[in-house]
Amino acid sequence: MGDNADRLLKLLRNLQDVLKKIVETWKIADRRDEDAKELQEIVDITFECVILCTANLGKGKILRFFEASTVENALNSMEKRITEATTSIDSYRNGVVYRNVPYQRQPTIALDENLKKVESREKEKQNALEFYQKKVDDGPVVLIIRGDGGVGKTVLASQIFYEFQCAKGKDEHVCVRTELPFEVDEQHLSRIQEDILKKLGVPGLNNVGEPGLNNVEDGKATISKALKSNEKPVFLYVDNINFEGHISKLLPQSKSFKTGSKILITTRSRLIKGRMDEDLHMKHIKVTELEPLKREEAQNFLSNTIFEGGISESELGVSPYKIGEVLPSEIKKVLKLCDGLPLALNSVAKCAIRLYKKNIKVDVIWKSIASSMERCSNFPCSTENMYKSLRFSYDRFCDDKEKEAFLDIIFLINIDVYSSVFLDWKRIEMLIGVTNIEHLHSVGLIEKVVEMRECCFVRVHDVYRVMGKRMQEERKHGIYVMDDNELKRVEKVNGLLGSVVALYGVHIREALVAEMPQVRYLFDVVIEGAMEEPHMETVYNNLLALHAKATFANFIHRRRFPKLVEFVVEENKEATDLKFLEDSTALRRLSLTSWESLSNVDAIQNMASLRELGLAREKLSSLPEGISRLTSLEDLRLRWNDKLSKLPSGISCLTSLRYLSLRGCSQLRRLPESITSMTWLQFLDLGYCSALEDVPQCVESLKNTTLVIMPNNLPNIESLEDMSKVFPLVQFLLKYPSKWI
Repeated sequence: MGDNADRLLKLLRNLQDVLKKIVETWKIADRRDEDAKELQEIVDITFECVILCTANLGKGKILRFFEASTVENALNSMEKRITEATTSIDSYRNGVVYRNVPYQRQPTIALDENLKKVESREKEKQNALEFYQKKVDDGPVVLIIRGDGGVGKTVLASQIFYEFQCAKGKDEHVCVRTELPFEVDEQHLSRIQEDILKKLGVPGLNNVGEPGLNNVEDGKATISKALKSNEKPVFLYVDNINFEGHISKLLPQSKSFKTGSKILITTRSRLIKGRMDEDLHMKHIKVTELEPLKREEAQNFLSNTIFEGGISESELGVSPYKIGEVLPSEIKKVLKLCDGLPLALNSVAKCAIRLYKKNIKVDVIWKSIASSMERCSNFPCSTENMYKSLRFSYDRFCDDKEKEAFLDIIFLINIDVYSSVFLDWKRIEMLIGVTNIEHLHSVGLIEKVVEMRECCFVRVHDVYRVMGKRMQEERKHGIYVMDDNELKRVEKVNGLLGSVVALYGVHIREALVAEMPQVRYLFDVVIEGAMEEPHMETVYNNLLALHAKATFANFIHRRRFPKLVEFVVEENKEATDLKFLEDSTALRRLSLTSWESLSNVDAIQNMASLRELGLAREKLSSLPEGISRLTSLEDLRLRWNDKLSKLPSGISCLTSLRYLSLRGCSQLRRLPESITSMTWLQFLDLGYCSALEDVPQCVESLKNTTLVIMPNNLPNIESLEDMSKVFPLVQFLLKYPSKWI
């Protein structure tokens, strides 16, 4: 191993950083009297690598330990284990140290499932990190990674972003990542700006019931203010800017960035550099052109992905580095069809893994994949048409239910363009089903994004979004109606209403809804003309999500929804209770706003599956004690209930609760003493609780909870500064203007 001294020295330096982080984290966990046994596995991995780097072991022992055929492969394996240890400790530290700042939460890039598969980009990554060492005093250093769709821009940029964080960048910079959804338009850019601001540490933006930014100019001014007021320079990673005009709308000028700031951008456009120079006056810009993988690189990428998917050498009958020698004609054909694009190679590998696990013969597997790909369009092609080359994974490897699930996900993306970046895993799991999601992931149609070692988000690549939209247009697996004009066109064709599975943003008569027995989603609908009860018994039998307001809300309580998962309804003048939801045993999200006559919510006591509960602007004076039975509840929002004078003592039994908002409960004088035991609570919002007394004494034990308060709206508390001595996390909010809180 002597010939690899420099490489081993670099590995040892990385190990030194990991060990330092372990010691720091262990101390924090010890002070909080928390169980840190998860660190032991990280320590074991680290010390194994230390021994192998420093001990005088023979080549044979090292190769056997890593089950490697060459020293190069052994070192690659060692690097991978160190990366895993670094990722684990960073994720663990996030869980221990940063869990109390939920509005800074963003997907942990280090744990993106694709990051470990881009070894061929090592040179570009190292060049980028060296470029970021450049010292300038007249604006940020900007790296633009340009390439066509599916070439791996995001994967490379994510590695750069993560490695920068690992190399002490997180301590010296505020590291922020955001992503523009595919086909985003200017009116949605302010949503991206809000995301940047939250991750810069500006709290309170875009909360439910709170105003956001007025427009993009307001967003640029607010970002500029946040950048200047922050103590550290920023490392800002903006993914997927594909229209050059968006960059100058999104970000402030160069002078707003502190010395030492870095910017990382991925794009398909060749004009971004010019716009940043001319409009934002940024001068230190480098453009990296990313090309498809060469044949040997593509072959290694494919084989590594297959083996990392759990297919052993014994199952495949060959080592991962010789896969191309087994079936040269079929493998070469597939590699040629993929044209070196990592996105295509990943899809092929996922499909191959699925077939291997069914014990299908090896030659049949590759012939099947090759023939499926040949029936599609060939690469290279434009990004807009790339889906035609990749739809084999949808056509060949999904049954009808799985195709429906994929198109449902695309629909959920399209109804909220901002959410298209990361869809909440738990929400998708509730609506689509775990089995369907796992299958779609297994064939590469969706990606998992992991945070703190749990899958928290689902992401859909732009190419697959285009494919999903085209598949929806074919109407083979249901009709998704996105506006009133489309609804009129469907209504004119005899028999089409029976195929409608989703409606968004439409006005519709309930008589038409009655002709849609397959409808699963009603989002932002206004339903008029209530029909007689006997005719409506089965109309909503298949409904999974209902978001409605206005007219329909007034008679909605006379319906039944046996499969309902989400119920979000505004403005009901008639309902006095929630008995109509007693049969909705699958309900996970319940949000009511301004139900004027609602006086009894006892029915919620039996909603055992509920995870989110929102009761806003109601006239409730109290909640039932039986709320303690909602042990799955994670998010409880009781905003602007000006009659609510007390909380049930059983609230402390909500062991899954992470977010509690009491904002605007102006008659609430005291919190129940039992709340002091809720040490698992991450976020407590007491803004505008003007009658509240003795907050510091009540919440003193909740030292790991972020407390949101309004200095001007707690007259019974003498000093915010005094509170911060008892409750240290309040200090984080003191440095911001009250309008930001």
